[in-house]
Amino acid sequence: MYEKSRGDSLYREGKYKEAAACYARVMTIDSEVSAYSNSNVCEMDTMGGRLHAVLLCNRAACLIGLKRYDEAAKECTAALKIERGYMKAILRRARCYNRLERYEESISEYNRWFFAVKEAKRNPNFSTSDECPFDRAADISDGDLQKVMSELSNVKDRKSAAEHKARQQAEEAQRRAESAYNRQQTQQDWQYHRRWDSFRGSAPNREKKNSPRRRHKSHQESHNHKHSSKFSSSSDNYRRTEIPRASPSSDTVNCHYAVLQLDRSATQVDIRKSYRRMALKYHPDKNQNCEKAANTFRKVQLAYETLSDENSKRKYDMELRLRSHR
Repeated sequence: MYEKSRGDSLYREGKYKEAAACYARVMTIDSEVSAYSNSNVCEMDTMGGRLHAVLLCNRAACLIGLKRYDEAAKECTAALKIERGYMKAILRRARCYNRLERYEESISEYNRWFFAVKEAKRNPNFSTSDECPFDRAADISDGDLQKVMSELSNVKDRKSAAEHKARQQAEEAQRRAESAYNRQQTQQDWQYHRRWDSFRGSAPNREKKNSPRRRHKSHQESHNHKHSSKFSSSSDNYRRTEIPRASPSSDTVNCHYAVLQLDRSATQVDIRKSYRRMALKYHPDKNQNCEKAANTFRKVQLAYETLSDENSKRKYDMELRLRSHR
C-alpha cells in the first residue's frame, strides 16, 4: 500500500497528475495479485473491489483538481458500480456535472445524497444493501450537510441563469429572423411598386457635351428655329404666349407646358431642366404614401416624353393651336 500512501501525499501537495498515476498503478498491481493469489478468492475479490472503489474515487478527486471533469465523472461512475452507496463518489459526481453545466443530472445526484443523509439521520440504526460500509451516510456531520445544501442552492441558481440566457438567445434569434424576413418583404414590395418607373428611380442620363447626339440635336434645334421664323406673326404671338403658372398637382392642369411650368417657346434645354426639377420634387421615393404626388409625377413624366421628342412636340403644338382657334 506504499504506492497508495504516496498518491495521498502527492494529492495533498497539489500534484494531482502524479497522484492519479500512483492510484492507477495501485489498481493494476491489485488486479495482478487478485488474479494469481492462493488466498481466499471470495475475500480477495471483495477487498479488491472496495479498494478499487476508493482508488477510483481518489482519481476522480485528482481529475477534478486538473479540471478534467468529464473524466472525473466517469471515475465516480465506475466507483459507484462497485459501491452504490459510496457517498463521496455521489457527491463528487454531482460536482462534476455542475462544472459540465449538466444541471439536471447534478441536482439529481445532490438530491440522492441528501435523501441518504436524511434517512440515516432519521433512523441511525436503519441500513440498506446499498449502504457503503466505509463511507456511511449516518457519519456525515452537520457542517458538511450545510455546506452541501449551499452547493445545491448554487447549482439551482446557475441552472436558472442558464435557462434565462437560453431564452434570451432564442428570443434574439427569433427577432433577427423576423427582422430579416421583414427586410426581404419590404425589398420585394419596393421592387413591385417600382415597376411603373421606366427610369428605375433616376432621371434620364445627361448627355455629354459635344457628343454626336447632342450636336445633332443642337443642329436640329437651330434648323427648327430658322424654319419657325417663316411662320406668320400670329404664330409668333402664339409661341410667345405664357402659360399660367398653376400648380402641376392641380387636377385642372392638363397642358404639358403647364405641368412642366414652361412657356410654349421653351427649348429642349429648358424642357430637360424643368423635368429634372419637377421629377425630383414629386418623385414617389420623396413623397411616400402620397397618391397626389404620384399622380403629379406621372403627369410630369408624360409631359416630358411628349415634349422631349421633336416630332411629338410638333404634333402637340399643332393641336394646341387648333384648340386656340376654336
